[in-house]
Parts: sequence; structure tokens; C-alpha cells
Amino acid sequence: MACMLRLQEFALATALLAVAQGPDRQPTGNLELSLHAEAILQGVPQAFQFLLVNNTGHSVRVPVPSFNCEDAYGGSISLRLHFTPLVPGPSTAFNCSGDGPFGVPITVRIKEWQIVAPGYALSLKVDRKHIAWAVVHRDGPLPNAEEHAVQPGMTPYLYDGSNPGTYEFWAIYTPPFVNTSDQRVLQEIGVDYPRAKLTTVHVSFVRTQ
Repeated sequence: MACMLRLQEFALATALLAVAQGPDRQPTGNLELSLHAEAILQGVPQAFQFLLVNNTGHSVRVPVPSFNCEDAYGGSISLRLHFTPLVPGPSTAFNCSGDGPFGVPITVRIKEWQIVAPGYALSLKVDRKHIAWAVVHRDGPLPNAEEHAVQPGMTPYLYDGSNPGTYEFWAIYTPPFVNTSDQRVLQEIGVDYPRAKLTTVHVSFVRTQ
């Protein structure tokens, strides 16, 4: 009787594990998003680096995400800000959207995605004038890593950091949309890709004047 109960418990645990990992039995959280503030001026950053880090033991194909622009085709990274002014004033907001041609077969679509090896990351660097991406090691930039411009016609948007107060930043990554049939195709050919929405920890900076 005890043996039968243990077998039932094992079967239940196995079933729960399969449900938690999804129908293909692979974890959905295969990337980690981190936010790094750069070029600190008068207490607040003027540039940011976003890293989509591959912490798995296999390569993950990642499309270069848009910045502060909703894009279901390639995914997006958005910078969020909660500002607490020393002196109350007006707030600003920004948003855009842009999707690609969804009729493209997934086997063609992934040819434009970047192959991020284990221990590496897809880096998106943004300042007020430039947006660039590169594949780098998670522990630091590669000596020969080439940066590539993203959306050359787009004016990078960060925030208005001219007012004294507390600036609390965090970032959100939204993965590309992949429909059910395309998911099966990628599973059959052994391609892993971003699946989960990710959020960074919050970091705060203070401008006093």
C-alpha cells in the first residue's frame, strides 16, 4: 500500500512538473533582463544598457528588440520611470508601435534573429542620440564585439532629467509573438527563443538641483 502511494505521488509530481514547464517540457524563462545606468550627470543617468542574458546551457535565438516602441514582431524593451519631483511639475509620456510582416514563414523570420550562446547576452545601448545593439559576454563587453545601429530613422527617447527629484527606473522586455503553429515548427527544428515577459529590479537616482 505504501509503495502504491509513493508511485502515485511520483506520478503526480511528474505531471505537475510537465505542466509547469509547458507542453514542450522546456522552461519558459530562458533569458534574464538586466538594466545598467551609464553617463551619470548631476545625479541622473543619460544613457542605459539593457542586457538579455542567456543563462541556459544552449543557444537561444533572439530578435533585436525595438526600444520604447511596441513591436509584436520582434519584441521590445521599454524604459519605465517613476519621478517624484522636489517641486511639482508636468509629466511627460511616450509610446509608439511598429510591427513587421507577419506573413513571413517562421523559418525565414528566425534567420534575422541573433544567436546568443550560453553565457552571452544581447545588449541594447541607448542614449539621447543613438540606439545600438551587440552580442556581448554577460560579464563584460567583448573586445571585437561590433555594435549595430537600430532603427536609424528613430529619435531615441529617454526622459526629461532636468528637474530636481527622485528618478526610479526599471525596464520591461516583451518577447516576439509566435503563434501556436510556428511554436511547433521551432520545437521540431530545435530552436529556442524568448517566451516570457521580463522585468528588471528598480534603481533610483536623485537630482538635487
